[in-house]
Amino acid sequence: MTPLLEHLTLLRGGAPGSGGQRSGVRHKSNTPVRKLFTWKKVIVALVAALATLSYVITRGNVLWRVHQHYPQAQVELRSEGTPESSLDGFLLRSFGFRYLSPFEPVSITITGASEPVDFDHFRGMIITYLTVRNSIIDDLRPLLTEYRPEVSIFHCDLTKLPEEQRAFLHFQPDFERYSVYTPDDQTPRYPGGVGLHSQSFYP
Repeated sequence: MTPLLEHLTLLRGGAPGSGGQRSGVRHKSNTPVRKLFTWKKVIVALVAALATLSYVITRGNVLWRVHQHYPQAQVELRSEGTPESSLDGFLLRSFGFRYLSPFEPVSITITGASEPVDFDHFRGMIITYLTVRNSIIDDLRPLLTEYRPEVSIFHCDLTKLPEEQRAFLHFQPDFERYSVYTPDDQTPRYPGGVGLHSQSFYP
């Protein structure tokens, strides 16, 4: 065999003098490795799915968030069966989860809170009606925005409320009810994101 033919034979995978035929050596199969890699992907996907579900039904759940601070609070969906009901809320409730989406309008009633009501706890929620009874209120700033829920305050301790914020309370003696009232020309310009309707992830 000439040197040129020998060189071509080697390039084709044969041995000198083999007539260009490939070697009989066979590589070992890597099927077990591929199966292990596939199982790893499945496990990672399951862990990610469980982590997502855990977040959604806890920190991404309006019911869970409210009851973390006010266990006796009543939280109700205001639009069940309407287009405003979110897909994730509808599906999770269909599977029996006690769940309200941050993108669904709700009403919240708080009664007898042991600590002053912190309205910042409700950031990122869409609240249409907010009622507070027999509790302490010392800060209205999260409510003093252009877009806010309809607020009703009954028999609450307002002694710690700053004087400049009292100007935004309107008392209705027939109902013994305070409501939050902010004329357009008096709405405080607080930094963005302080209002209840600002959408934000729960920390």
